[in-house]
Amino acid sequence: MKHLTSFIKLIRWPNLLFIVLTQVLFYYIVIPYCYRISGVDTALANLTDGVFVVLVLASVVIAAAGYIINDYYDIPIDQINKPDRVLASKGMSARSAMVVYILLSVTGVFLSSFAGLALRNLYLPVINSGVVVALLFYSALLKKKMLIGNLIVSLMTAWVILVLTVSEHSLNTGVNNAWPALLKISWVYAGFAFVTSLIREVIKDIEDREGDKKLKCTTLPIVWGVKGAKIFTFAWIVILLGGIVVVCMYLFSSEKWLLAVYGILFLVLPLLWLAKKLFDADSVTEFHRLSNLMKAIMLIGILSMVFFKFY
Repeated sequence: MKHLTSFIKLIRWPNLLFIVLTQVLFYYIVIPYCYRISGVDTALANLTDGVFVVLVLASVVIAAAGYIINDYYDIPIDQINKPDRVLASKGMSARSAMVVYILLSVTGVFLSSFAGLALRNLYLPVINSGVVVALLFYSALLKKKMLIGNLIVSLMTAWVILVLTVSEHSLNTGVNNAWPALLKISWVYAGFAFVTSLIREVIKDIEDREGDKKLKCTTLPIVWGVKGAKIFTFAWIVILLGGIVVVCMYLFSSEKWLLAVYGILFLVLPLLWLAKKLFDADSVTEFHRLSNLMKAIMLIGILSMVFFKFY
């Protein structure tokens, strides 16, 4: 039981649950909504319940593998920044971690290939294999390089949504009339996931700057300084706020009042508060709180998918 608990902690189960929640809401609420407003029978959807489960499992095991390999290469940094999160403290040796990483990665690619064959979609196994490779290079070489690692994580976060959109394409039938609506909403949520993840990643880099500096990392706060990293983060918060306001204005014009008000109250206002606190923050604890707030904002944004059930 102790080893199981350690393993669950190692693979960041709350983050994996977040992936499952995102994909479940998108598949069972957003995709049917797109078919409904497009006048297309959902029976024509390319993605089926069974294959969806396989895709979710693929996403989860690939992400879990990514967390393990990340911890494997993070041992020297974690000994300084987060000694309680060093791989050994989680009840697993480095050798065992590598074995589990390989098994999970192979499983993820296998599941993606199965889903690709079932859907007649060659993009899935190719892109998910690319995700596995990207996570390996991120952990081994790119994580502590200026912005490159941040961008990779942000793209992976957006892919959690886009993988389901891509799954609606088939080599046999192509796409149907629901595709334009699905593509539009997919890009909105994927864009939200990308930007919120990028903001959070830079805040985490500011939080970890002292340990990163000792190991000669070249993250944004180290190269540009904390002030420069704050300005960069603030700029992306402004971009995110602008995008959310535009979407809310569109929702008001489309008489989707509840969703628009939800966006203003639970996304715009918290982001404004975060922007203010960002420049006041100085200690590791304060940046950690901002990182957690950004994670909560990400969750609030994803939960907005629920509203499409009522439209």
